[in-house]
Amino acid sequence: ASLARVPSVPPPARWRNVRVITLDATGTMMYHKDPVADVYCRCAARVGSKPPTVDAMKTSFKEAFKASLQMYPCFGYGSAISTRHWWQRTVHAAFEGAGAKYGRAEFDRVFQCIYQHYGTPEAYTIFEDVRPFLEWASKRFCVGLVSNNVDRLVDNTLPLFGLHEHLRFFVWSQKVGVEKPDSKIFMRACEEASAVLGGAP
Repeated sequence: ASLARVPSVPPPARWRNVRVITLDATGTMMYHKDPVADVYCRCAARVGSKPPTVDAMKTSFKEAFKASLQMYPCFGYGSAISTRHWWQRTVHAAFEGAGAKYGRAEFDRVFQCIYQHYGTPEAYTIFEDVRPFLEWASKRFCVGLVSNNVDRLVDNTLPLFGLHEHLRFFVWSQKVGVEKPDSKIFMRACEEASAVLGGAP
């Protein structure tokens, strides 16, 4: 069936006992419109700083992101570090690793530009089949989010596109302290779905 017809198609027989569907966000419902390294370098130039090369940033960002998750797993779960601070440390390490060493005030300008960018619709593209699917699925199932991500996704990004309106519960790694594929995050999703449905899902 074409995407346009999906909302009118009844669930297959094998779905009769399914009551809950969980989805991820990045890579499932949406994707970054531009590569992270491109955005970082572009933002640095926008505020008057000399950016590193995109290739250097690609490598450095991967290393910085991995190091931050090792130091503060699940984006800082259980620590006093905020989402913004976690990303600030990561972005700073990414620029330093790429050879761009900025003073405090200069880096603050660069980071502000980057953080603002990822709070706008211009940073993301919604897959074309997502809205038809969510409209169809949310009328038939309890649909929720399970993601290795941060609170900003739930509180800002999803509402930015109105996607939250089709989701009835939200479970993310920064909130629960474990990441997929750990079974504990899915157990938490079961608990959330059960609470929404008023019984065992």
